[in-house]
Amino acid sequence: MAQVVKFGGCTINFSLRTLLRDGEAVSLAPLVFDCIAYLIQHRDRAVGRDELVAAVWGKVSVSDAALGKTILTARRAIGDDGENQRYLRTVPRFGYRWTAQTQVVGAPDAPAVEAAVVVPGVADETIEAARPVAERRARPRWIVFAGATALALLAASAYFAPWRHSGPALETGAETAAAAADRPVGVIAVLPAEVVASSDDAWLRLGLMDILATRLATAGLAVLPSDNVVRLVPAGTRREAALASVRGVTERSRLIVPAVRRSGSDWIVRAELIDAAGQTRIVEAQADNVITAAGTVSDRLLELLARRAPAVLADAAHLSEAELLQRIDAARLARQPAQARALIDAATPSLQQMAQVRLRRAQIDVDLGDSEAAQKQLAQLAADVSAEADPLLHAFAQRSRCVALARLG
Repeated sequence: MAQVVKFGGCTINFSLRTLLRDGEAVSLAPLVFDCIAYLIQHRDRAVGRDELVAAVWGKVSVSDAALGKTILTARRAIGDDGENQRYLRTVPRFGYRWTAQTQVVGAPDAPAVEAAVVVPGVADETIEAARPVAERRARPRWIVFAGATALALLAASAYFAPWRHSGPALETGAETAAAAADRPVGVIAVLPAEVVASSDDAWLRLGLMDILATRLATAGLAVLPSDNVVRLVPAGTRREAALASVRGVTERSRLIVPAVRRSGSDWIVRAELIDAAGQTRIVEAQADNVITAAGTVSDRLLELLARRAPAVLADAAHLSEAELLQRIDAARLARQPAQARALIDAATPSLQQMAQVRLRRAQIDVDLGDSEAAQKQLAQLAADVSAEADPLLHAFAQRSRCVALARLG
């Protein structure tokens, strides 16, 4: 199956799990995206209810209400509704059929992604364990094919040399005009960091990336989500392959390549800002705390990008808490929920009682499949932190609780 298809005013990229409608990115829950993808993949026939449930949920039974809500959400996302059913038609007493005129527009090496903005501080529920069970157990053939294509691109690229500028990023070759038109233009992508330190500091590969991405996004810049970057640039990817992979899904993007190393008791954080033409500017900072050094580097990057750092980020009054949260988020991005929970268990009792840490503990329980415990923790957290006191954290707690309840059926 092709990676990019169009119907009506919508464009779907299967390998990156994105939907654009009339040029605007539409956020989809994993189950909703999987329903749409499966129906498109089998658009030559009607798909039975039980078949769809088994393929998307990975179990034999899902309530009619849950299935109906997912289909309704899918229809709204693509601009359809239950009355007109222009694209997704109900087949009475059987299931559903994809009826939209669907055009294949993308070759496998020309995917597209949305220019979404990173939400500060909290890793998304689309982490591995929050995906549908069927997707984790047996990925559809189109995902396997996309993954093989990405790995082939990565394997063909040159060596990642730390602390070395090697000129313009490589381009990925010929692309169709239609696929290129669907790429986000002018976004910023922060790559995983090169870490020159002990194995205990390996968390900084993704932690530093997420620190910089979060701060740039909070300043109002369009930043490729860290979770998308992790998929494009898995561990072990060399520098030129990483640059080529991200360039392959964006148009005229700016790339940030961070690196971090120890110098005695200090940390030195460095970031290369590579523009669309391949020109590089470098910023660097040194401090006795890696979070502090990373904050200085992000502020200097914002100066290069003609942006001002948000005032809320200037006050790092709780560096120990901030570092713990970044380590937890890095472990979750790396699909290591057990390590993330171990970090919380090793923290001081006062830190464990922090609302943000409690939120992450519950999210990790969802990642590990303990949805019952997670939803109880999140219900208590939402009660303890009202929407008036902290609307963003309250919303994340409620959203995570919805994920846990959905996993419980």
